Amino acid sequence: MDNFTVRILNQAGAEKQRWDTKMVSGDHNPLVLFGDWKRALHTKVGEVPVQNQTLECYWLEQPYTVSAIYDQDWKLREYYARLIKPVELQGNVLQYVDLGRHLSVKSDYEVRVIEDASPSSNGGAKTDHVDLEAAWEMLLDSVEERTGPFELAFFDIYKPK
Repeated sequence: MDNFTVRILNQAGAEKQRWDTKMVSGDHNPLVLFGDWKRALHTKVGEVPVQNQTLECYWLEQPYTVSAIYDQDWKLREYYARLIKPVELQGNVLQYVDLGRHLSVKSDYEVRVIEDASPSSNGGAKTDHVDLEAAWEMLLDSVEERTGPFELAFFDIYKPK
């Protein structure tokens, strides 16, 4: 498995968070990364131990990412989706700009929308010719229909053996 570093940037281009992962998919549609139990999350206020393990899906041409977050015994805690500017791969570094709208979906499909308090600097609902509102609606529809990455079995093939 190849090692990757994931970097989240704010809209001004500064790093918000960074963590190490391993690639678990053989193709790039989606690129699926595994974040191990107790890895370090690097933030601007310091290093924090992560108390979960993740399977993270990155579609190279989509304005969102979806992660499944598990406890140590692979019990699903939640799905977490973010609207982003499409990911960039630079060697084994995957980075993206977080646009501030997140979706937390608990294992019982209780949905919570999380929005950054800071105003958007992307100039509206479009970024790089991508309609973010349409992407957001597609994510919400996938949750409601329990399809795609919000289907319980979607991530099973990616779980490390």
